[in-house]
Amino acid sequence: MTGWLARARWWQVGLLVAPLPGTVFGLMERFARDESWTHAVAFGAVTGLLCGGIVGAIAQTRLQEDAGDLPPETYARLDRAARRGPVPGDPDERAAALDLLLGRLSAVRASRTPSAVLMSGLLLFTVAAAVTRSPWWWVGTAVCAVLLVLAVRVVPRRLERRAGQLAEPPG
Repeated sequence: MTGWLARARWWQVGLLVAPLPGTVFGLMERFARDESWTHAVAFGAVTGLLCGGIVGAIAQTRLQEDAGDLPPETYARLDRAARRGPVPGDPDERAAALDLLLGRLSAVRASRTPSAVLMSGLLLFTVAAAVTRSPWWWVGTAVCAVLLVLAVRVVPRRLERRAGQLAEPPG
């Protein structure tokens, strides 16, 4: 999949991403705002395509920056080694995977505080909306809480643990 993503255009990545935010926003329109199904589906489709396009463009730019001039198959192999699976035995491949991982780790660390602030603000907003408007907003509260924990705790620790594995000499 990563090989395909490295070759894909931004709009293809956007179409892959669009159904999730479209569905979420459509369901929020239907149940939290009590709109008709026709309105909710149209709103979800438009919002999903907008979110998908934006996320697709950002993700594709980052993927191409990560891949540099590597062929897509090589990048896919290094990406897999950087994320999970057995540590590569080849020292050059291990070093390249570690470089890729350290780049991601620095990006995650740089976005840690803005992510925490954004998700905390959204968490407070969804709690207020759940209390004052509709109980369906508690679903949004749960999603924001999970994303907050993932962005601030889980992802950075997982990347640091994998960097430690890739940095160890083979043995």
